[in-house]
Amino acid sequence: METLDKIVLAAAIGTAGIVGAAFYFGHNKNQYNAPQVQTTNVLDLTTKNSAVVYHENVIVNIHAPWFGMSNTYTKTFSEFAEQYKGKGIIFANINFDDGKDVLRNLQELGFLKTEDLTELPYTLFIKGGKTLYTSKGGDVMELERKIKEIYLKDNPPDNEKAPVELWMKEATIGGK
Repeated sequence: METLDKIVLAAAIGTAGIVGAAFYFGHNKNQYNAPQVQTTNVLDLTTKNSAVVYHENVIVNIHAPWFGMSNTYTKTFSEFAEQYKGKGIIFANINFDDGKDVLRNLQELGFLKTEDLTELPYTLFIKGGKTLYTSKGGDVMELERKIKEIYLKDNPPDNEKAPVELWMKEATIGGK
């Protein structure tokens, strides 16, 4: 079993229990067509464009499209990318299943410690060529707080109503 496969097993157990792990190893990703989240303002990080992490403020969302919580977080992540467009932050996605080469590169370059990647979604906050903070499990409130704390201390956002507030409103019981 490859290291990254062990990590996804740990991530599945950490976020969805044994059922999630069984689903991951039992599913055929070519047959399972989970709805993909539209990410127009989000860079799909690949081995060809991953050098951006050295030169820019980058927030990386490592997600699994077969995991519902990852899809929900990825949608909110994309909304944040729209909200903070023009603020000097690049929002980037890595599909866990298809991006193992990129994950290996980030590990080799010191941006990611794969032993810390125990839950999905997993977020890296990179500034000045260094990973300043990581987050597990898709906490949108933490995502918003860290964006402001790490990247916007001296440059607050124009929008007053953040996507997380909209998401929380939509997530209320009964839609009320």
